[in-house]
Amino acid sequence: TQNPIDSDTIFQIGSISKSFTTALTGILVDQKLLKWKDKVIDYYPEMMLYDANVRPEFMIQDLFAQNSGLPTMATLFESFLGYSVDHMLKTLRYIKPVA
Repeated sequence: TQNPIDSDTIFQIGSISKSFTTALTGILVDQKLLKWKDKVIDYYPEMMLYDANVRPEFMIQDLFAQNSGLPTMATLFESFLGYSVDHMLKTLRYIKPVA
């Protein structure tokens, strides 16, 4: 469009955000602020997954290796529809894993 770019402009950057997030998390690991094998619920106790047995074992490294068992792009379409991150995290408990 002809709209000017400003601080509120949103760009579709695809999967590049995964590498940014992983690199930033790696910095936190290097700074000893967290460990790759830390449990996600130690940082986000509200996290719930469909399979309650996975929840207490789910580690930071699993977030980046996509070891959750969730289907590919489980909440992608919710993001396109403008749902908040909080909403998408809360819906994870209703998504049946594929593995």
